[in-house]
Amino acid sequence: GLAKKVLDVGLRIGASDLPRVLSSLKVGPLAKSAEVAVDLTGSMDSPSADGRIEVRDIGGGSTGIPAVAELHTGFRLRDGILTVDGLHAGVAGGSLDGGGSATLFERSVAHMLAAPAIDFRLDGKSLSLEELITSGVVAGKISFTLTASGTAKRPKVHFRVPAGTTVEILGQAWLLEGIEIEADKDALTVRLCHVAGKTGGDIRIEGRVDLAKKPLAIDWRIKILDLPIAAILATAKVDAPVSGNLTIDLHVAGTVNAPTVEGTVEISGVRAFDMKLGDAKLVLTPTPDGGVAVSGALFERLNLDATAGYGPKGPRAHAMLTFQNLHVEELVPDLREIGRASCRERV
Repeated sequence: GLAKKVLDVGLRIGASDLPRVLSSLKVGPLAKSAEVAVDLTGSMDSPSADGRIEVRDIGGGSTGIPAVAELHTGFRLRDGILTVDGLHAGVAGGSLDGGGSATLFERSVAHMLAAPAIDFRLDGKSLSLEELITSGVVAGKISFTLTASGTAKRPKVHFRVPAGTTVEILGQAWLLEGIEIEADKDALTVRLCHVAGKTGGDIRIEGRVDLAKKPLAIDWRIKILDLPIAAILATAKVDAPVSGNLTIDLHVAGTVNAPTVEGTVEISGVRAFDMKLGDAKLVLTPTPDGGVAVSGALFERLNLDATAGYGPKGPRAHAMLTFQNLHVEELVPDLREIGRASCRERV
């Protein structure tokens, strides 16, 4: 019958002026030229194929896509398994190389899989962040590995950046100690995001977003250790004579609509505008109405007790700052020449 008919077909398609072809389909000029070659053999119910795709001068200019001089890959179909190999593209001063497979059917096309099984890997090597992100905010070269497995309906994606990469964010150098992210149909999980500042400080973020729940459920842990305040100000392009270190340990849970925040925020050794302020520590705890309470001592001189939240009527906040026997000349040493001043007050 027709299903057993032997195939022996060769197909060659080339477009040297791809923007013109794409414009007729109301598609933007994504690339300048493309070639596709496919050879079909086997039978109608169990075909085999070998092919190759080449696309040149992709993106760049006003397309919003990083410029790629050439992308090429080979592929083949055997026993229902489509294999992609030799995928290569030169992009952003580095390269993308990958390959993988997808099981489309078993034994014959009459047994097509409703959810093809996939197994794919893509390696990015020495990609320039300056070319990928043209705003000038980020600089450096990054490498990564991206894998996808499972099925087309329930894929599992794993993204990893190895330790040892140095990047610059707004002129400040950071060492990536490792990034590892997993995603599937039900959740996005950050297993590791560890960044160390070249001038000091350590940032770690771990957590997950439950995509199966509405509203989205979240569970995050954010830790920042001894991050120089001067580096924060420099990153934000703020020129102010302030020094000291910031340490944060926060647990953010609940949902994106009603998050809960719990943890501590500490700053140590603070000196600002020639005033030696010292240390401060704030404790954050969730409130029954879905807000957050903030309490703590500021520089051994001030006490803060505050609550904040967001409700149907918009943001709300209430704060009380108290201090006793505050010696102003400790903050402004020049006042010692004038005399001693102290005060006790509640704001």
